Amino acid sequence: MHALRRLLPTLLLAAAATALVPSVLSPSDLPCHRDLLDFVVPLKVHFQRSLAAGAIPWWDPWTLGGRPFVATLQAQVFYPPNWIHLLLDLPWALSIFLWGHLLLGGLGARALARELGLGPAAAFLAGAGYLAGGFLPSLTDLTNQLCTAAWLPWTWWAAHRFGAAPGRGRLAAWSAFVLAALLGAAPQHAALGGLASLAFAALGASGPARRRWGLALAGGLLAAGLAAWCASVQLGPFAELVLRSDRAAGLPVAEAGKHELEARALLSFVRAPDGALDAPAGPFIRSLYLGPLLLLPALLGARTRSRTSWTLVGLTLISLWLAAGTGLPGPSTWLVEATPFLRYPIKNAGLAALALPLLAAVGWDEVLRGLRNSGRASALWLGLLAWALPLLGLVDLTLAHRHFVVALPVHHVLARTPVIDVLAANTRADGPRVHALPVTQQRLRRRAALLATQGPMAAARDRVELLEGGLPVVFGIHSTWGAAALTPGERERLLMRARGPEALALAGELHAGFVLAPTGSRLPLPLAPAAGGAAELYLIQPMPRFPEREWEGPNRAVGAPGLPPPSAEPGWREGPPGTWTYRPRGLPLLAAGSASGLALLAWLASSRPRREGPGPESAPVDRPEGDA
Repeated sequence: MHALRRLLPTLLLAAAATALVPSVLSPSDLPCHRDLLDFVVPLKVHFQRSLAAGAIPWWDPWTLGGRPFVATLQAQVFYPPNWIHLLLDLPWALSIFLWGHLLLGGLGARALARELGLGPAAAFLAGAGYLAGGFLPSLTDLTNQLCTAAWLPWTWWAAHRFGAAPGRGRLAAWSAFVLAALLGAAPQHAALGGLASLAFAALGASGPARRRWGLALAGGLLAAGLAAWCASVQLGPFAELVLRSDRAAGLPVAEAGKHELEARALLSFVRAPDGALDAPAGPFIRSLYLGPLLLLPALLGARTRSRTSWTLVGLTLISLWLAAGTGLPGPSTWLVEATPFLRYPIKNAGLAALALPLLAAVGWDEVLRGLRNSGRASALWLGLLAWALPLLGLVDLTLAHRHFVVALPVHHVLARTPVIDVLAANTRADGPRVHALPVTQQRLRRRAALLATQGPMAAARDRVELLEGGLPVVFGIHSTWGAAALTPGERERLLMRARGPEALALAGELHAGFVLAPTGSRLPLPLAPAAGGAAELYLIQPMPRFPEREWEGPNRAVGAPGLPPPSAEPGWREGPPGTWTYRPRGLPLLAAGSASGLALLAWLASSRPRREGPGPESAPVDRPEGDA
């Protein structure tokens, strides 16, 4: 019975994650909302197929005419949870991937609250608020952001434990969670969360402020340095790609400041979204809703005079200030201007999305302590009350965000059905980018006009995909596959538009694409292995052989002797005549660096823990029996 009582909070959080990602119960359903179908899914399929064939996919020949794959951080090649796609088929693996990260974030917030000395019910409130609060469910289509955010509370937890009792093992834990957040592939959020973890290391330490912050800074530098060392095989190619991209030159401030947290969007904390089309916080983070059941105890927590509450209030204010971007005068605007390569300031609201549930837990713990000390309630009634608010809050948040994850049976994803019509209407709120004919035709016309009037570079910037050797130009909807259901007549008009100097000029630069099936045709699964990527999800006919070059796996191109490299990207090496192989520059050195860093991390983790006394606020507080 005691074991069940200890396991019950975890089971409740798992049930809430299941309600938010119901496709986890249906192996054939594919989450396909917003960026998942046309950005995330092709990454997962290419990763899965390449590793199943025994090759690390350094290169992706099927997207944008070819691009570095490992260097694309969102590909998450070296992120261990992503390897679930090697064990399970894609539809179910993706659902478990989303479900698991929601649960991971909730369990981390609960563990952090317990580390801060809060009781079980208050800690459960923190976990419920972070798991089902609007921020984390809003990231289910932005999987790299979701992964990093899920590790954030664990990073703070490890930092607090290190501050309370510094030691090699606890430094290793802190570094390991920083590493997981980095490999999760949202560097902006990982860096901000890592900086915030210094406050928790100082919070866990004792002594004068100078000693506490000195310890936190020294530990943080070591943890971050070791994490970057371990991730060097991932961060090296990523840095090269970024420095060679338009991000390095910066974006206009108007572009860099897109999706800021406007003042009216603060109402999203108290206003639940009405449905999948409603996005009161904005199209990027659709909801920040926590509701009165969490915000009221958070206000009480802010009034408590403790270092814990001051730290959480400070992080909340800093987070919202940074999320406002250019919407507030002063250093926040200067930060956007100085770092135009960091788009979407609203991402910075992620610290507040975690700090506020923790602050609510502090406030609720204070209320329960006051009731206990007053003696006005029996232990039974106090225990029931202690868990009533967290449970009601979890139900409220889960119901508010249950419609965020849209999933369909995989064989219906592109079939023309009434469900597709409903999803197509969802695009009005930047919802699922379903490749339905009305949406497709509008975007195809715009891209065709760019190609005809402004030349190939303008069209390439708008993410054009081609076939090599004079085959048709195919225009991508978002950033990857361009899987549009075209009629033969529409395809012929595009073919006529593509023939000419523009198509010939681009033929030497881009080398991949596919031919689309006529509208309404249904092909059995799996389809066209030669097409790579997400071919099995789209209405794609088998791709014809290239007249001069073809791919043997993701990293190897073969063809007639004397052909140039398949791409201008550095890393291509010529082997036998007509054979080219792609490997990132400096790969052996980077791999050796990561291996030595991981060995050092394992050695630190295996060291014996040092005996510790409770930190200044980590000692558990006496609780009434019903809250134990």
